[in-house]
Amino acid sequence: MKKSKLMVVVLVLVFCTFGLIAVSSAEQYKICGIVPMSGPVAQYGDYWLRGAMIAVDDLNKEGNNTIAVMTEDNQLDPKLSIVGVRRVNMMKDVLMLGTTGSSVVLAMAPLVADLKIPVVNVGGTSPKIRGAAAGWMFSNTPSMDSEGKQAAIATIRNLKAKTAAVLYVNNEYGLGGRQMFSKAFEKEGGKIVAAESHEIGSTDFRTQWAKIKAAKPDVVYLADHDVEGGRALKQKSEMGITIQVIGSVSTSTPQMIKAAGSASEGYIGMMSNQDVLRMAKEPKIMAYEEKYIAKFGEPFQYQSVNAYDSVMMLAAAIESGATTRSAVRDYLASKIKNYDGLGGVYSFDKDGQFDGKMGFCKIEGGEFTALDW
Repeated sequence: MKKSKLMVVVLVLVFCTFGLIAVSSAEQYKICGIVPMSGPVAQYGDYWLRGAMIAVDDLNKEGNNTIAVMTEDNQLDPKLSIVGVRRVNMMKDVLMLGTTGSSVVLAMAPLVADLKIPVVNVGGTSPKIRGAAAGWMFSNTPSMDSEGKQAAIATIRNLKAKTAAVLYVNNEYGLGGRQMFSKAFEKEGGKIVAAESHEIGSTDFRTQWAKIKAAKPDVVYLADHDVEGGRALKQKSEMGITIQVIGSVSTSTPQMIKAAGSASEGYIGMMSNQDVLRMAKEPKIMAYEEKYIAKFGEPFQYQSVNAYDSVMMLAAAIESGATTRSAVRDYLASKIKNYDGLGGVYSFDKDGQFDGKMGFCKIEGGEFTALDW
């Protein structure tokens, strides 16, 4: 669904100068997504908002109208995120924030700790996030230190690679991916022969691919956003480069295949637990997929599931009597243990971090297939 259509869905309810609110009753508590609703990676704001909207739909069907959803557009810019947090802080009925993007999460962390606003991070994976907000940040997505290690070990053991190059987006997410993969790859006996970066929103990767090709790596690790990663794969194919690519979880999405087209064929990537469950046709995730496609016209991306779960956690907190920010924070810290969420069963550790299962996949015939790695 195009963004203009998505905005219409929300605008039928209430419009504010700083965001969009979905409201169905007068007395409600709000969760605000500090997410990119415009700019070069606006799809990540869509993922968050879509998951949150479906959660509100499900709650409303159960007769629970206690939660409204709003967004503050940060364009995935750390400075705009700070402005957004300060603005939303004035709205005392906002009990929790949601966000994504490692650079944004790290920029927000000191401020939300100071203002005492609980946040659920659905997609930022930098290892620096762990414990960064003094107990006010909770991440229901695995950290890049775990992801990078698993990718490096699989690359050496299953692809028999001895050398690797890294292509990464130049932000905290990409830098974390480069560092964690490289460290683990070299620890396993491999050698990193090239590391090339690009800026957010890039459309031209030819210079980077030319340098990587000259380094002659056995594989390339792609630590990127999904749409940009797809563009990179397409240009790699156009340049006649045949080096095997293994990508991070964020690149293993239907949106990446759409951007890359046939150039995605043969791509190997890490896969979120949500996608593992989808491939296994787990009933809860398939019901969510059906609702997602009916509402938005395309398959879900895993961060939308994390956003869904964050809304449901807030609903559970409110039901328990937690109607202040501090009470919601305490609920997340003490009650989210073996939580049976849509994305799987998970817990937050003492640093507010969840480190869960991931899998591997390969694109064959334009479809993701699971790899038994």
